[in-house]
Formats: sequence, C-alpha cells, structure tokens
Amino acid sequence: MNDADVPKAAAKHKPEARLEDGGVTAKKYSGDRSKPSITIIGEVTLERTHISELDAMRKRLSVPEVQQCYYVTGDVDFVLVVTVATMDEYEALSRKLFYENTNVKVFRSLVALDLVKVGLGVDLSRVKST
Repeated sequence: MNDADVPKAAAKHKPEARLEDGGVTAKKYSGDRSKPSITIIGEVTLERTHISELDAMRKRLSVPEVQQCYYVTGDVDFVLVVTVATMDEYEALSRKLFYENTNVKVFRSLVALDLVKVGLGVDLSRVKST
C-alpha cells in the first residue's frame, strides 16, 4: 500500500502526510533533537533587479538547503527559509550563494532559536467568495 491509498483522515495522523493540493509530501516537525538542525531566515537585497538578474538569483537559490524562497516587495528582494545541520555548513552556503555573487548588495541572517509554530495549510472554507 502506498501513501495514495491511505484515506485523508488517516494520513493526517501520520508523521508524514500528503497535502490535499496534489500529493506533495510534507514532513511534520517531530521534535527529535537527536538530529539537530538550524533554521535561518534570510533577507537578500540585489544590486541590480533586471529580469535576467532576478532569474539568475532564483536559479542560484534553488538548492536543497533553501526550504522556502519568496520574491517580495519592500526593502529586500528575497526572503528565504534555510535549514542546515551546522553553522559551518551555513557559512559555506552563504559564501556560495551571497559572498561570491557580485549582484548581492546585502544579505541578513536571522537564526531561529525555537520553533514556536509552523503550518503551511490554508483553510479555504473560511474564505468568502465575492
């Protein structure tokens, strides 16, 4: 039996559950501190924002350590959620992604101290249609 055969109600109780938007698998936080990881929220501001430069940065940020990446409005261009095992790993990643990229004007790192809440699901039944 594969995950597609598991009823949706039962899947919600498994440590790994299928999202209802097309079968994407999401691992839920288990609280297992024997395998530590570090979550870092990053802000990246580019020197140049021509479409070709933005596309190049999008491609550059498509690495496994970058769990989420948002192109945003405001004072920064990208907001990232990065997960690494050690700060040495993050230093190496930041060198590759930011220091070696001449188009990165500024990047800022915010190291998460504790996971307070996480959830990517949206209850669409509460959205009123117009």
